[in-house]
Amino acid sequence: MTSRADAHARRVLVVDDHEAWRRAVLSMLRTYSSWDIVGEAADGVEALQKVETLAPGLILMDVMLPRMNGIESAKHILARNPAPKVLFMSTHASWDVAEAALTTGAHGYVIKGDAGLQLMRAMEIVAGGGRFVSPRLGGRSVEQRLDERTDQASRFHEMVVGSDEGCLVERYALFAQTAFDAGEPFVLMTSDRRIAGVDRLLQSRGVDIDGARQRGRYVSMNVNYGLATCMVDGWPDETRVWSASTSLFMKAACRLKTDRRRVAACGDCSPLLLRHGKPDAAIHLEQLWDDWARTFDIRVLCGYSTPGVEHAGAFQRICEIHSAVHRS
Repeated sequence: MTSRADAHARRVLVVDDHEAWRRAVLSMLRTYSSWDIVGEAADGVEALQKVETLAPGLILMDVMLPRMNGIESAKHILARNPAPKVLFMSTHASWDVAEAALTTGAHGYVIKGDAGLQLMRAMEIVAGGGRFVSPRLGGRSVEQRLDERTDQASRFHEMVVGSDEGCLVERYALFAQTAFDAGEPFVLMTSDRRIAGVDRLLQSRGVDIDGARQRGRYVSMNVNYGLATCMVDGWPDETRVWSASTSLFMKAACRLKTDRRRVAACGDCSPLLLRHGKPDAAIHLEQLWDDWARTFDIRVLCGYSTPGVEHAGAFQRICEIHSAVHRS
């Protein structure tokens, strides 16, 4: 039996100024009885009005709209009520446009040229609370996400438990070097001390750290700064985490000239929360990182020290969230 919440999530509002495209999308949706089409709009202002009166659970939103573009419309809609899920559909395959759209709090972005293969799957994922980004913009492929078991097995969100500082620095440096060798940009969010240690190891192994940073292929930042951008009242805010991580990913991935837009990232945000006695916040943030790893073609490695007995239960839950756990 479908719950009331599930039924509401499948109430669809289609917003697009091109009538032929709007008609085509509506026609496609009508072939699936599971979707409840509640209305349509031809511009951003009308979209705001329809959302208020029709209460859709899912909004299919074009980017380029008259009177108010889709990005501004989504900002207004989600500022008033964050409950509806916004899935952008656009002809734009621009990284800048996609980043601006996704950082509104939207749950997905589908390039119209790929909609025949991706739109219905994207709608299912977004209506279910997940996120979807077209593979041409660095998202994981539809094939990777068609089956829950395949989706689970193909994501890369691992953790390493280090016996001391030197072990964690070594594992981060090895992870970074593997990324550079594969042509993947590398993002490192940890303490200044650990960043310096990783840099020294990489330089000793012949990696041009300065050149990688100048080309945008190596991004490092202090973990406290990273946490400050995504926490509200001591709790990881989903919209802020999504916006910050998406911007980081897209700025790194857009520099790649190949079809494979994979990025590697190491971070200590959740481990820091755990060390500061905030186990629930650490678990929640790891769940958000896991959602990010499911959405984008990204390899994530989190570094932990062995926790005290007071956090043993939380630490076990954190281990379960990751796709693999390594001990050094």
